Amino acid sequence: LSNAVKFTGLGGTVTLRSRLDEDKSVIVTLEDNGVGCAEENLPRLGEAFYQGDSSLDRAHEGSGLGLHIARRCIELHKGTLSFESARGEGFKAIIRLPASAARAARAVA
Repeated sequence: LSNAVKFTGLGGTVTLRSRLDEDKSVIVTLEDNGVGCAEENLPRLGEAFYQGDSSLDRAHEGSGLGLHIARRCIELHKGTLSFESARGEGFKAIIRLPASAARAARAVA
């Protein structure tokens, strides 16, 4: 969420949705209409310390750990994190958590 807000300008839109898939997996999507990300950078998103814009004069601060930590937490629950984007066309992150993760969370609560 913080990346979506950071990279979406004033007047932009950030949308968070969740749903159950046919197999009872939990699907969470986060979309924005911000600056987007070059397609060639998508495979590296989630690597520790990787930043799509690593130039010294970049407009936004960050360590390159946010998506890495998010991906690792999701993977610990046997889920996946994927991305869709194109430069200037917004960004979409998709989290898929298997039904077993949702059942385990309910058992702990």
